[in-house]
Amino acid sequence: MDYENNWYVSTDLMLSIITCALIAEDKLEGLKDFLFVWRLEIMSELRRIVDVDIFFYKDKRKTPPHGKTYRPLFVVENTGDCYMGVQFIYLQEAPLGERIFAKAECIFPHNDYLLLKENVRFLIKEGPHAVGEGIVLRRYVMDNAQISNVKFEDVTFD
Repeated sequence: MDYENNWYVSTDLMLSIITCALIAEDKLEGLKDFLFVWRLEIMSELRRIVDVDIFFYKDKRKTPPHGKTYRPLFVVENTGDCYMGVQFIYLQEAPLGERIFAKAECIFPHNDYLLLKENVRFLIKEGPHAVGEGIVLRRYVMDNAQISNVKFEDVTFD
């Protein structure tokens, strides 16, 4: 199974097929909660990650963001109002205006992050304000143990 490119598509498809079959047989009663919890358990084990090359505008922020608590929005260019919430799990420290490497987790399980493909440009927004921009370098999945152990040594600029 190619997890890097499917991003839970196989799980969603499987659940849709099971749900349709149960509805057709009128046996959905009692299994709806089980399927919902089962899907959440699967998704809680795997996290969608994007490696990005970004920079923050000097005139839009007073200080560079830092830590694992920064949660901006990514907006892919030419897509209108498709806001995608992310949380940085690694953010290289650098002054504003310098290009930096970062790893961001796609934090909303029901949002469509398929627009975040390799070499796609995006804006970084805080509410309605564009505070930076970037480009997607790579996307993949990691499990919880891998995310908790992300260090600078793990960062690659392939």
